[in-house]
Amino acid sequence: MIIADLNSHPSQYPEPPQFLIIGYGEEYHGDDGVGPYVAKLVADWRLPSVRTMAVAALSLDLVAPIAESRYVIFVDACHHRYIQSVYIDPIGPASFPANHDHDRPLTPTSLLSLAQTLYQCQTQVWAIHVATVSFAPGARMSAIAYYGCDRAIRTIAQFLVTYRQSPQPSLGSSITNSVLSPSVERQ
Repeated sequence: MIIADLNSHPSQYPEPPQFLIIGYGEEYHGDDGVGPYVAKLVADWRLPSVRTMAVAALSLDLVAPIAESRYVIFVDACHHRYIQSVYIDPIGPASFPANHDHDRPLTPTSLLSLAQTLYQCQTQVWAIHVATVSFAPGARMSAIAYYGCDRAIRTIAQFLVTYRQSPQPSLGSSITNSVLSPSVERQ
């Protein structure tokens, strides 16, 4: 499993980053790439208290970074028709089954559970599900997905302002305006 840690090596931080943004999905399957796309945009902000990771699928390699962070946000594609742009889902602890079927994909809930079991961490976790419509291999992201990415970025920016513990650089309009594809109108 290849994990793209989009920030500097963690040992360069005086202490572990307070926030971890994990964007997951297959970048070359149309809208399924919204998670990595959002993670890369957040990485471009270069905030010292934020670590970002873009992955094709969730793996056990994410357990330690989750445990090291105070807050984690997972970002992924959602193809449910009831989601208009983004849906925010708080992730609570659940027991990680001792006999986990290794053929079943991991979830944010199972990774949090494992991090809490192994590291006794108190990490708070949310998932941002972005509305999507097209998952064709080689396809570009749809306008609906770009709009959802914009909403996800704005949600993350607000989250960082709300939950930060120490002074941060201003999260101005340059951050939230960096999201949209040129083909999508800004509101």
